[in-house]
Amino acid sequence: MLRAAREVWVAAVVLAVSLFFLIYLVLATDWSMAVALSPTSMPLFVISLAVLFSLGQLIASVVQARNSGASNQTDTPAGDDASAGRAGPDRPAASRGIALLALTILYLIALPWAGYLMTTTLYTGGLAGLFGNRRPLSIILMMILVPASLLVFFERYLRIWLPAGRLFQ
Repeated sequence: MLRAAREVWVAAVVLAVSLFFLIYLVLATDWSMAVALSPTSMPLFVISLAVLFSLGQLIASVVQARNSGASNQTDTPAGDDASAGRAGPDRPAASRGIALLALTILYLIALPWAGYLMTTTLYTGGLAGLFGNRRPLSIILMMILVPASLLVFFERYLRIWLPAGRLFQ
């Protein structure tokens, strides 16, 4: 029950923050431009998805909290301690989330210094290992193909130049 209540609060906070940024972007956008894609198109799309997904998570968390509250009151005998101490998140999943956050922060800090190609290559390899990929050939291929294809897509087709890094200038 405690875990379900915590998930409801997390979903509500994410929804509130997403709605704040969505409202800010809508109010800050110059709607007089007559182009199909403006500089705020992608952020509006991403934050709209964040609102949609966090709303879905909030609804799912509320339903789960109600169901777990009802099952705890009716199905659990008074002397049953089988579920004691299991209200918190799964330890490996929590540590993986913390490692993902730390890896992303390191990526963002290193990006201006080491440049897009080096940091994204290392970040992709770190993500592959973090999410359980233990096949070296697969990791190496991802570390080459993902940054290279994104670089070509952004610089050739979208004409968005990715950072080269201060160390290499």
